[in-house]
Order: sequence, then C-alpha cells, then structure tokens
Amino acid sequence: MTQNTDVTAARDQLLADFNKVVSDTDVLLRSLVGVGGEKARAVRESVEMNLASTRERMRQLQASATEKTVPPRAPPMSTCTRARGPQSASLPPRG
Repeated sequence: MTQNTDVTAARDQLLADFNKVVSDTDVLLRSLVGVGGEKARAVRESVEMNLASTRERMRQLQASATEKTVPPRAPPMSTCTRARGPQSASLPPRG
C-alpha cells in the first residue's frame, strides 16, 4: 500500500509543479502584451497555442490518472426482500 501512496504523492506533486509552470507561463504572456512588433506578436501567439494545448493535455492526463487510481464501484446491493429459492422451503409454516 505504501508504494501506491508514494506513486499518488509523486503524481500529485508532478501535477502541482506542472500547473505552476503553466500559471507562470500565463503570467509571462500577460506581461508581454504591451511589447510591440511582429516578431513579439508571433511568439505570443505560438506560446498561447502551446499553452492551450498543454492545458488540454493536462486535463486529459488528470482524468486518466483519476480513472486509474479510483477503485471500481461495487454494483448496488439488491433491495429485493423476497425469499430466494430453496431457502424459503426450509422455513417453518406460519400460524
């Protein structure tokens, strides 16, 4: 169980670090808005596209990791109260 905990902690740290990089890149892009020139605009557009792609990939990885770490749910228990099969034949008659 400790290995699973270590993997989960490592995954969580990786996701946190990656989110920090994405956030810092976003801040950097916003700070470059006032910088003029065609080359600066092209760099901003390229970084914005890569950042959007990275965010989408991150969402996919998080969903995939969640699916792999969440144990499957047990089927719901039956709420049926009828007697089942041969068990009911062994009950004493009422009355």
